[in-house]
Amino acid sequence: MRQSRSIGRVRSAILAGAAGLALPAGPASAQNSFGPFLESPIPLDIDRGRQVSVLDRARPEYEADGVIVGGFTVYPEAQVGVGVTSNVFAAPDDAKSAAFLTFDPRLRAASNWLRHGVSVSAAGAFRRYIDRSIRNEDGLAARIDGRLDVSSDLKINGAAGISRGYQSQYSSEIPANAVAPIEFVKAFGQVRATYGVGRVRATIAGDVNGLDFKDAKLGTTLLDQDFRDRTVTRGAARIEYSAFSDVWIFGEVSASDIDYRLATIGQARPNRDGSDYRYLAGTSFDFTALARARVGIGYIERTFKSPIYRNLSGFGYDARIEFFPSGLTTISAAAQRSIGEAVTVNSSGYFSNELLLRADHELLRNLLLFGQVRYARNRFEGIDRRDNIWIAEGGANFLIDRNLRLSGGLAYSDRTSKGINRGQEFDEIRGIVALALAI
Repeated sequence: MRQSRSIGRVRSAILAGAAGLALPAGPASAQNSFGPFLESPIPLDIDRGRQVSVLDRARPEYEADGVIVGGFTVYPEAQVGVGVTSNVFAAPDDAKSAAFLTFDPRLRAASNWLRHGVSVSAAGAFRRYIDRSIRNEDGLAARIDGRLDVSSDLKINGAAGISRGYQSQYSSEIPANAVAPIEFVKAFGQVRATYGVGRVRATIAGDVNGLDFKDAKLGTTLLDQDFRDRTVTRGAARIEYSAFSDVWIFGEVSASDIDYRLATIGQARPNRDGSDYRYLAGTSFDFTALARARVGIGYIERTFKSPIYRNLSGFGYDARIEFFPSGLTTISAAAQRSIGEAVTVNSSGYFSNELLLRADHELLRNLLLFGQVRYARNRFEGIDRRDNIWIAEGGANFLIDRNLRLSGGLAYSDRTSKGINRGQEFDEIRGIVALALAI
């Protein structure tokens, strides 16, 4: 029990330490520049228990104990921070700097049962920009998770939640002249069943996601985003086989039904109702103390009910690799190709190629350093536009004691867009220092 809580707390600490950077953590940034808007309904798992990364290492002496209430343990936490940005409105020129304050409260209650499990959580991510109130954010999230241990071979997980987030201006799904991230509300429900026996493990999952976008802020005017509101219903299945003790092979298929609330964009143009498909096959491996990875390649497709939109299809991949050069350092790399939803007239969508390289280092038992570089190239179909996004980040998390954590970070980001229909271009330097209190 202690180790699992520690792993979750340390990961939260690292993410919280990056809060307010180019891509802030927490419910205020459910969508950022990287990865599809909705993650796979079957989570990625490459941990076979043979290595322990810097973020996963248990540090019980720096773990808040929580408060026991009946059969649950409650973990309250709050973080406050102060930061600065060199380009508060993501302007291509004449950039304006600004300071901002952050407040991130969290509350999680997890069951202490020997069998089955339930957890309930709520969080906020509030941003207040000095003399730049148009950029203020009030992120909120609440969810409940449950696990039913039917037998030692069969587990059923379920979750439901609702959140208010902000879609980053680095995203290729935001209007080019927006001066602030776009607020949206997401509600979801999901269920997943995993059955494993011998060398075989099978997982099936399904979820329903409702997305409601608020108007985009264009300085003194607003741009209606109701045409983006949609319900996405998804199903997925994965089969895994342990060919050797260290090597698994897998096949995965997922399908989505995308139903937009408005039948038309404006008065006449049909909306982008349709389906999304992904087929992957690959391997996951765990080589002694050196590395663990999951690599899948296959085919991705986005189809449309209206003939005015051209269907998208092509090569897809999803790879995650972790290297362990020493017990104190973890090097992570990730690459993915996916299809994104377009908001630009005459485009049916875009292909996104994404790369990430990250290093985590334990300088001291309670001083964790990180640095990472992220890159995304988004190529639109039907129009002449290519977006390129670079973000370099670095920071540290200092675990003072069981209850206090000090974190800080600095990020540089650059967004360029090429073509006749190019989008927004800007760069930004952003930094933050934050202090967290956990009970």
